Amino acid sequence: MSQNVTESQQLRMQSPLTNTTHYLTKILEFLNFTIFSNVHLALDESTNYHVALKIIKQTQIQKCHNPQTKKQKYNIYLIIQAQSNYVLFFKIEMQFNQNLADEIVLVLEYFPNGQIHKILKGIPEYSFPEKLASSYILQIICALIYSHRNGIILRDLKPENIFLCYNQIKIADFTYSVSSAKDQRQTQCGSLAYLSPEIVRGENYDKSTDMWSLGVLAYELCCGETPWEDLRQDEIQQMIQDGIIKMPDSFSCELKDFISKLVTYDSKSRMAAKKAISHP
Repeated sequence: MSQNVTESQQLRMQSPLTNTTHYLTKILEFLNFTIFSNVHLALDESTNYHVALKIIKQTQIQKCHNPQTKKQKYNIYLIIQAQSNYVLFFKIEMQFNQNLADEIVLVLEYFPNGQIHKILKGIPEYSFPEKLASSYILQIICALIYSHRNGIILRDLKPENIFLCYNQIKIADFTYSVSSAKDQRQTQCGSLAYLSPEIVRGENYDKSTDMWSLGVLAYELCCGETPWEDLRQDEIQQMIQDGIIKMPDSFSCELKDFISKLVTYDSKSRMAAKKAISHP
């Protein structure tokens, strides 16, 4: 799969901060926030590269009542350190703020292209051509393979959590991600439109729930909307539980087959990430 990335872009994507230990950053503007953190655009003054500073308040993490949940959140943040090309923002460095002991500062790659969600809404057709969408989906599958291999269920795979830089995909925001070490989970969380039937029903689920979300995501990237657009919440829940999805006529046979093997009611019959990556 060719991404048509120039050599200079590749060098920029590698982030020159990776091998540094100490450096100064200048905060430029506020970007976003999550339950546990605030994200700012900053300038690394030693290299003149833009970075994203994710400032995590440890007190916010401590507010989680379940000790196991707090431990899982911390472990998931540590997994960011692994050198994956697709999962989260590539981890550059974690440093503790010496002046504010409550803060952990993650210095991360900055992606000016932004979220796939915003890019999608900015296209006149509100959808990507299948060939382009398939290149994005392939990278997302790589991220899922990596996450599942490391025992993580994402639980909130959606366009808002996927960023793009020179046609390279990165998955961000593991707020709802959990360790799948026990294989089965029951907590209901994530965005309704991408939830699997087993999560909606409040039943046990495992990493196959992410594959259902991938199917809905693939549908949206190629159609511009989810299969349950403009429906009431209760109607969406019912359609998800029924496991019924109607494909647009504009979808190719290959795309229809791909989605149908993911948006499958029976989680055990759902295509796994390792099989999805070799789908035609």
